[in-house]
Order: sequence, then C-alpha cells, then structure tokens
Amino acid sequence: MRIATLLLILALLLGGCLGEPPVEERWTNLEFLEVPDFGATSFGVGDSVSVQVRSRVTFRDQFVGFVVGELRVSQTLSADSLFLDHTRDAIVASENVDRLLTQSSPVARGTKGLAGFPQLRRTLDMHFEATVPGFVDGRFDPPGGTPRGLFLVLYMGEGEEVEQEDGSDSLVVRPFLTHEDQILAKAIALPFGDGLPQP
Repeated sequence: MRIATLLLILALLLGGCLGEPPVEERWTNLEFLEVPDFGATSFGVGDSVSVQVRSRVTFRDQFVGFVVGELRVSQTLSADSLFLDHTRDAIVASENVDRLLTQSSPVARGTKGLAGFPQLRRTLDMHFEATVPGFVDGRFDPPGGTPRGLFLVLYMGEGEEVEQEDGSDSLVVRPFLTHEDQILAKAIALPFGDGLPQP
C-alpha cells in the first residue's frame, strides 16, 4: 500500500514538473523548411520576386483543406508592426498572421490540397513568381496607395472554386484561424521599402 501511494505521489510530482507539452506538439503546425535567402536584397515597387518554398505540416487533428504559400503586400502593415517570431511565442506570431491576412492583398501563391489526421506529417514544395505592385486595391481604409510591407505567408484553409465573370474558375481559400482551429500559421517579413516617395 505504501509503495502504491509513493508511486502515485511521484507520478503527480513528475507531471507537475514536466508541465504541458509545447503548443507546437498540441496544435497543427505549419513550418517553413526552406525559403530563398534574400540576403541584403531590399525589394521595391516593380521588382520581380521568385520564391521557392519547402514547407511542412504536422497535423494534430483531422483537417481537409489547402495549404497556401503566398506573397502578400499590405498598405497598412510593415515588418515593424507585426510580431512574427514563432520561436519566442508561436501563438502570438500566428495571431499576427491572422491579422496580416485581413489587412493585405495576395500577389502570387502556390496551393496544395491535402487531408490529414493526428501525427501525420506532410512536406510540400511550391514555386511562384511575382512583381511587386505599385498599389494596394481599395478594400482597405484608406483606399489605394502604395504598399508598406511585403510578406511571405504560410497558412491553411478551406477552399472553394468560384466561377469568374470571364468563365474561368478561381480557388478562394478561407483561412483557418489560430484559436478557433488550433493551427499555427507562419509569415516572414521580406526586406521592403516603406512605399513612401523619396525626397
């Protein structure tokens, strides 16, 4: 009886010491494995950007959807206005990706449809090229204007084919959200001019 009691106390103590596993081991986690080394390059309006991305998804739940690697520009957000360092706080960084997706426009992307279940890992390769636009569309307030931030984003969401006026089909992806779906998205701020006229 004493041995059983001691074992129970020891288990409780060890459980308290070990604590909860890191969030990356509990929530579905998206990761950049390989991205271009942009070095000291600073992009500006009209510049061409070529992106080859290798990413990985580690599922902690059942998901069916699309993984999206995307180059996005924002009129309202710059690299300094977003916390994206997932090594310091993965949840806060992913929440900032949620914010970025609502305050930016896609320039180019790669998508991969996939289904996953807990503990499954999938590695994905995407490639896309784009030219940094000289303006951001009028969906934001204030409308128009030149972009202030350039970002490489990795997220996952539900996809739907929508027929365009010209008869072509376009894939619309509704991003999964950090807390609602317990999924960790990632983003990297690329070196970019502030979009303001130079004196």
